[in-house]
Amino acid sequence: MAVLHRALVTWFLSLVFLILLVLRLDGRTQWNWFIVFIPLWLLDSLLLLYSLAVLVSPCRSGVDRWRRLSGTVCSATAVLLKLCFQICLCLHLQYPSAGLRLHAALAPLLALLTGATAALMRHLVQTHCG
Repeated sequence: MAVLHRALVTWFLSLVFLILLVLRLDGRTQWNWFIVFIPLWLLDSLLLLYSLAVLVSPCRSGVDRWRRLSGTVCSATAVLLKLCFQICLCLHLQYPSAGLRLHAALAPLLALLTGATAALMRHLVQTHCG
C-alpha cells in the first residue's frame, strides 16, 4: 500500500472515530462504546495485516533481516497492546457495574508506553553514544 493511501485511510478512520466519539460524549446518541471504536479497530486490523505481510516477505525470499523483523514484531506487539487497551476501555465504559477497574483497563496502555519509552531510550543511546 502506498504511503499516500495509508495516510488517507488513517486520516479518514481517525476522523470517523472522532465524529462518533463526539456524538457519543455529547449525548446525541446512546450507541454502544464498541460501535464507537470500530474505526480504530479497522485501522488496527489493517496495521496488523501490513505487519504480517512485512514479516512473511523476507521468509519467502530467504534473506536474513533480523533487524527489520524485530522492528516489525515490536510494532505488531504495540498494535496488539493498543487493541487490548481499547477493548478493556470499552468494557469499562459500557459495563461500569462489571467490576473492571480503571487501572486494570489502563494496564495495557501502561505496558505499551513503558515499552515505547524503553525502545526510544535504547535508540537514543545507540545513536548518540555509540
